[in-house]
Amino acid sequence: MLINFQGEKMIYPLILCGGVGKRLWPLSTEEFPKQFLSLDGKKSLLEGTIERFLDKKLYKDPVFVSNVNFKELLKKQTKKGDFIFEPCLKNTAPALITSVLKIHSDDKNATVLVLPSDHTIGKNNAFQRLIQDAKKIAERDNKIVLFGVVPNYPETGYGYIERAIDTSNVKSFKEKPDEKTAKEYIKNGYLWNSGMFLFKAEIFLNEVRKHTPELFEICENSFKKGEKKDNDFYIDKSFFEKCSSVAIDIALMEKTKEAVVLPADIDWSDVGTWQSVWKSLKKDKNGILKTEKAKVLETKNCYINTTIPVSVLGLENVAILEKNGQLLVVNMDMSSEIKKII
Repeated sequence: MLINFQGEKMIYPLILCGGVGKRLWPLSTEEFPKQFLSLDGKKSLLEGTIERFLDKKLYKDPVFVSNVNFKELLKKQTKKGDFIFEPCLKNTAPALITSVLKIHSDDKNATVLVLPSDHTIGKNNAFQRLIQDAKKIAERDNKIVLFGVVPNYPETGYGYIERAIDTSNVKSFKEKPDEKTAKEYIKNGYLWNSGMFLFKAEIFLNEVRKHTPELFEICENSFKKGEKKDNDFYIDKSFFEKCSSVAIDIALMEKTKEAVVLPADIDWSDVGTWQSVWKSLKKDKNGILKTEKAKVLETKNCYINTTIPVSVLGLENVAILEKNGQLLVVNMDMSSEIKKII
């Protein structure tokens, strides 16, 4: 058990780095997914995530879980930490369960914070306070504490969490709604599902064993048969490939009675569309965010990221993206629909 100088347990950040989404095509691809991208020309989304956990009085070095195919990309952007590599893609539940088994084997009293590597958080101080609040609840009450983001508009690209009346207990999870339903969710106090949660490893594993025993057994064998090399741990393929491909929300969170949710006002985004990228990053007075090779005139509210020279005249609310000879020009209001054209 890792304890800081004040006698408090340190938190293990467990950072999910295995996503292969194409929602930010053409910059994000299966070979180079968005967590490794620098969207502001400075640091990648992964590097920005790591920076939130530099306080060694509070946090253990991060544990990164990723597909083995991203090993080189991951190591280039991380200075220290432990690495858990999946042999194949099986969604979030198998990866998380096996990773928590590994952490628990090293520290029976571990407290773990799970979060994606490719989201942005604009209010880090508020986020840090929220983590400490969640830690107190998880360790005192043996709860799995979810971070539910307070919505500021009716987003149709996020899942929602319904809270029980007058408590922080989770009542239900809602899939991505249409705009009318999203407005009703906000009216009724629902929260965005951020995919972040904190728990004591022992409690999490007990709940997995209780609610999805078959998956737990396969993950346990995947861990036991895995191979450790220095700071790298390779999950056993022969067992792991038998896992059902299932998200942790479905495998556990919708079933457990031990989940609570804390409202999070942290300026969060999953940056899953080019419009959300534009919204989450700093822009000039005309709402322009661009790379050096772009020239603009009488243009506003645009995001331009190219490796070739591009001149833009008289456009508004447009994203222009180019990488490796592939070009996308899209009205940002339609940026969630690009999968229909690629």
